[in-house]
Amino acid sequence: MENVSVECEHLFDSGTEPDDCGGADLLLCFPFTLSLTQVALFSVVSNRGLRCLCNKYKVKKLKINSMNIVVAKESDLENFFFYLEKHSSENGSEGRPLFQPASRSESSISTNVRDKFLFGVRAKKDQPGWRKLWLAKNEAGRILGHIDIQPYSEKNSHHRVLLGMGVNIDNRRKGVGVALINFVLQYCKTEDTIDWVDLCVLSGNDPAICLYRKMGFSVIGEHEDKFRIDGESISEILMTIPVKKPL
Repeated sequence: MENVSVECEHLFDSGTEPDDCGGADLLLCFPFTLSLTQVALFSVVSNRGLRCLCNKYKVKKLKINSMNIVVAKESDLENFFFYLEKHSSENGSEGRPLFQPASRSESSISTNVRDKFLFGVRAKKDQPGWRKLWLAKNEAGRILGHIDIQPYSEKNSHHRVLLGMGVNIDNRRKGVGVALINFVLQYCKTEDTIDWVDLCVLSGNDPAICLYRKMGFSVIGEHEDKFRIDGESISEILMTIPVKKPL
């Protein structure tokens, strides 16, 4: 049997899973290799669903230690910006779709972007410009992906947040994105002031759109011809998901 480890305390809702699942010291033993995608599935099922899966696959224990999702601290930002520079260089590269509204020749992170992340991480949640940033790291501390939420600047819209995310090119289609989104949605459900999570995605970025749909996001609009990038007309698709029952 293959013994597989993934950071349970970060992938499961700590408010509901530990009593039934033994917290972060469970060890899943499967008769096959468990991918990050399969692991991420365990983070979105109910306690009953988890027990059914454990029974089906004769799961005995689960120990998770191959990926952590952690809140970024100011001390993480130097490595985060290094990761973000590399991530930006992959924008539209080698025939891949654009995932940010910038030319394929632009790979550097502007001072403005750096300053916004720095200010946002420092700010408290009730302060203007706050930003909550999480990093997915492997056991060696290498950043595999990131996800963040921030409020809108408009007055009376603080019940909604805007989500942004990215995954290192070497770790796509491995469940990292699923785990990051699920983690943040669970966080938002516990926050009294957050009712909706919104995001914007560029037209043509079908892998991202497919992922967001799978996670429950719905398309609510499109800004046609929003950008002109490298001679192309690019639209911006607006998507959202409620994390509380709408009024």
